[in-house]
Amino acid sequence: MDDKLQLEQGAEQIAAFIYNSQTDAYKNNRVVTVSYSRTAGNNWCFGALLGTTACDFNQTVTTESDYCAIDGAKRTLSAQSANSLDLLRSIDSGDGAFSYDPVRGMFVDSSDSLELALSSPGDSYRLKLQMNSVGRINLCSDGSDYKIPGYSTCAVQQVDSDPVEGEGEAL
Repeated sequence: MDDKLQLEQGAEQIAAFIYNSQTDAYKNNRVVTVSYSRTAGNNWCFGALLGTTACDFNQTVTTESDYCAIDGAKRTLSAQSANSLDLLRSIDSGDGAFSYDPVRGMFVDSSDSLELALSSPGDSYRLKLQMNSVGRINLCSDGSDYKIPGYSTCAVQQVDSDPVEGEGEAL
């Protein structure tokens, strides 16, 4: 598979995982927490569970409260399962977990954010996944040197502590 296509498909898988977790919060009318991690060697993982605690990617006991599952189904996405070992270059913002409010679909903690830097295996192409506090996901090209046709160039993500309704550009 070509590097550009692998990056696009991997980025879309991560975006879909996050979006599906937001949908699970609505569907179950409960908070859903998404945990994420990247360690040395480009090992990365995302996991989700019902509730406000972070899940443990290494937990194998399905009855434990930190097992990454929703409605009994394991909910993880990792470098191994996505066949994209070198996809996640860095986590540029975020603290390892965020929770979705089941009513509005927004982050429970409005100061949460997520920005991931993604790259193709040969680093010829780069994308960023940016998510703001209302849960909107933006996939964009990480600068002109790594531009991918069909993706706009990323704007610098700014945190506005007191947004005025109707002003600014949504991600």
